[in-house]
Amino acid sequence: FDSGDLDRAVRQYFHQPTPGSGNVPGYPRIAGTPLFSRPGGVFTSTLNVTLSTTSPQGVIRFTTNGSVPSETSTAYSGPIAISSSTLLRARVFDTGLAPGPLVSEGYVALAADVQNFTSDIPIVLLENFGAGGVPGNSYQFVYMAIFEPTVDRASLRNAPDLGTRAGIKIRGSSTAGQPKPNLALETWDEKNADRDTTPLGFPSE
Repeated sequence: FDSGDLDRAVRQYFHQPTPGSGNVPGYPRIAGTPLFSRPGGVFTSTLNVTLSTTSPQGVIRFTTNGSVPSETSTAYSGPIAISSSTLLRARVFDTGLAPGPLVSEGYVALAADVQNFTSDIPIVLLENFGAGGVPGNSYQFVYMAIFEPTVDRASLRNAPDLGTRAGIKIRGSSTAGQPKPNLALETWDEKNADRDTTPLGFPSE
């Protein structure tokens, strides 16, 4: 496949890789980044999340089912009411530009019996948005929030010290059948690739 001569004086962006074949049409710039009115975390009553962008002509499109927003996804037109645990993903589309960066935030509804829970050790919250049991052979997507102690205790009412996409699976052999099994966990970026984080003072990885 011959994609034509390459003009080295023209910088272009390609949002779709085409290994082994010619480049798809490129874009002169990348659309803006969606901005969320509040970061991910936990909540106890319905909340409204506002999205915005610095792209004057950009259209924000979003999903609440975990899928990557496309040019046919719902266009943002006003505050999004969230009343149950939701993974909100958004992206900016602008005519003639490459799609903007994908941004996700997880909002986890707390059950009444844990809303006032505190601990003298860090609290790690994992939400899989109704995906069922944790598998043993492949990673399952989760939103992870870590709450570290403040004034000697960690509280779910505080903003999380770390909120991130992650993957979990059951780890171990003889312990795999325990009611509370050991878990392997990886922190992920928006493309489910490894993301280096330093939770709880540990080094990355």
